[in-house]
Amino acid sequence: MKTTFAAFLICMAAAGASLFAGDGTEGGSIVIRKGFRGYNAYLIVCKGYPKDGTSGLQRRETAKEAALMNAQFIARDIFNDTVDPVRDGIAKKFTVNDDFAIVHYEIQKKNLKLRLRKAARKENGKKGGW
Repeated sequence: MKTTFAAFLICMAAAGASLFAGDGTEGGSIVIRKGFRGYNAYLIVCKGYPKDGTSGLQRRETAKEAALMNAQFIARDIFNDTVDPVRDGIAKKFTVNDDFAIVHYEIQKKNLKLRLRKAARKENGKKGGW
């Protein structure tokens, strides 16, 4: 159990580092869109970049994994500790390009709008949903 948790923390740290990774032309921005879809669902559309030095299938899969971890990391910053982005989320769709992958990641939980962190509450109050 401890080794699984340690591996998870390492993956989350890597995802955090990849938030600012990019190829220069993208400006490092990974978030494409995010917002509520009703009262109990929140959709995050974001990018993930492949690991340097990879090619072919490995390049595509590392980009998909980075996109998934980025979405989970973003969700962890938006919602309080009653929301587990891994258990409460699902990857609805992946789109893989040559230089990056895009994931459509949806968090679903009853009364999700009530589970926002204070900082996220202010940000989401200014923007509309989908």
